[in-house]
Amino acid sequence: MEIRPDDFSNRFSDMKRFCEPSLSPEEIGNCIGMVLFKPDATKSLLDLPIMEYIERELEESTGQTVGLFAFCLKKVKPGEVRKLYPEERNEQYLKYIQDHFSGGDVYVVLVAARNAPESLNRIKGSIRTGSGIRGNFCQNAPIGEESMDDWKAGKLDPDTTRRIGIELFAANLVHVPDDREGTIRAIELLYPPKEIDKMRASIPIFAKWLEYEQ
Repeated sequence: MEIRPDDFSNRFSDMKRFCEPSLSPEEIGNCIGMVLFKPDATKSLLDLPIMEYIERELEESTGQTVGLFAFCLKKVKPGEVRKLYPEERNEQYLKYIQDHFSGGDVYVVLVAARNAPESLNRIKGSIRTGSGIRGNFCQNAPIGEESMDDWKAGKLDPDTTRRIGIELFAANLVHVPDDREGTIRAIELLYPPKEIDKMRASIPIFAKWLEYEQ
């Protein structure tokens, strides 16, 4: 079943599995992260095995049960893409991402785990090194150092330059906000206010995370 932002049925996993009492106040402030599955992941049906990989990797690294919730399948508009990547100043790279996102739905998942943004960014990995999600699930070969050097120096033909740019910035399976602030910004961008309110009312750990003040 496709789950879209206005459909609340089967929205939340059993968040009682997430062991809130063992978290310090600082850990509560960093216990929610986001994974956005890009169109190359949703079209190739890699979102489910990647979610299983995320859950397994996080549980092994934290020694704690992980909660995945608030599953959302939606379209992302070019203006929303720009807000998801506020640090990206290169217009060509940003256009790679916008064009890629326009090619299909994205699948958004929230993750409750210790140091969630940092942990998710670690297991996100890289197609350059063949590590993490991007290394284990990407269907393209890793980009070698020589190719990267030639790409940066502008020595490659236009088609190869574009292909590498797309693989680096767009078609690399997942996007993960860097930190708590980025995660909150992405949630407010991708979920309607009424759904954020529902999560706040339904999931105590989400409410505490959202209300946390450093």
